[in-house]
Amino acid sequence: MDFIINVGRTIGEIFVAGLMVLGIVASPAPVEQPPVEEPPVVGAAISGAPALYDGFLSSGITKTADSMTISPGTLRNGQSLSGYFCFTIDNNTPTVEYVCGTAAGTSVTGLERGVDVLNPNATSSALAFSHRRFATVSISNYPTLQQIVRRINGTDEWEDALTFQEILSYDGAESFTPGSNQLITALYADSIANQGAATSSESASGISQLATAIEQASTTDNGANDPLVLQSKYASSTPTYGCDGTSTVGALCNVIAKNDGKIHQDYLDIFSTVNSWAGAQTFNGAIIGSSTPLTDAATIDIDWSTANTHEVVLGGNRTITFSNVATGTAQSLFICQDGTGSRTLTWPASMRWQFGSAPTLTTTGLQ
Repeated sequence: MDFIINVGRTIGEIFVAGLMVLGIVASPAPVEQPPVEEPPVVGAAISGAPALYDGFLSSGITKTADSMTISPGTLRNGQSLSGYFCFTIDNNTPTVEYVCGTAAGTSVTGLERGVDVLNPNATSSALAFSHRRFATVSISNYPTLQQIVRRINGTDEWEDALTFQEILSYDGAESFTPGSNQLITALYADSIANQGAATSSESASGISQLATAIEQASTTDNGANDPLVLQSKYASSTPTYGCDGTSTVGALCNVIAKNDGKIHQDYLDIFSTVNSWAGAQTFNGAIIGSSTPLTDAATIDIDWSTANTHEVVLGGNRTITFSNVATGTAQSLFICQDGTGSRTLTWPASMRWQFGSAPTLTTTGLQ
């Protein structure tokens, strides 16, 4: 019988292996040991790298074989091989080869042959070899370490989510690129939150969008996710311009009370030709109105919708007519004689006088 001396195995190990082949020495029963605690899983595609496994091929394999049988099927502590591992076959020989596969005891299936010596994700037929029975088989740090290095350096991606039992931190202050997938610090997140979102404008929103003068005066609603907010530039306690960009004082402005808590009168339509008051009104001061001069003519028509007080200087005997007399209103008419005097008036027939007849006009001029 031929014995193959494998580099890296002791003479005692070779002797025992030969006796096992001859059937003289029975395979020693594995020593019962507590199970080895597996390292945290940081990526499903990263192979396991347990320590203290040195075995051999129970039978030879060709360079294209996709499975192999190894011995023993346990680690040195007696725990059975189970899971995805990468093996080194024929270490320290010209036909050294890295292979990866799924182990279940002595059986390894789904072999990836000729794993590249720099890129553990690649294989090459030039790096695959045939191996004889009893070729050494071990689990080394490569390609596991290279798989980790490539992921840490960003060359490869982590296939699964990473779970950390402790808080990650940076040694110092770091800068980050907005919009990137970088892992930011709590300090940076707090800073961004304090700064708020992008600057709002009247055409683009940040946390909210600035309302235009037209929008704030209407019922425009962009919804809860993009609310419109009022702007101070469209508010005034003493309006001097139009907030809509016109010269109309107070147009589309937010009405703000003055320091005394009152609203400026420019916000009130007090000069309208038609104003209605609902209910009784109390005025603490005098109500002062201007007197509207009338043009002297043979017939003088007084339009009471234009003013409550009129005045006229008579240049001759005249006829007075009234128009647009509103019920419940009080009017005043001041009549003066010209330099000649003794002018007379003919009043409307519908007039009713307090003492039953029209008043007597003075005859003196300019009265």
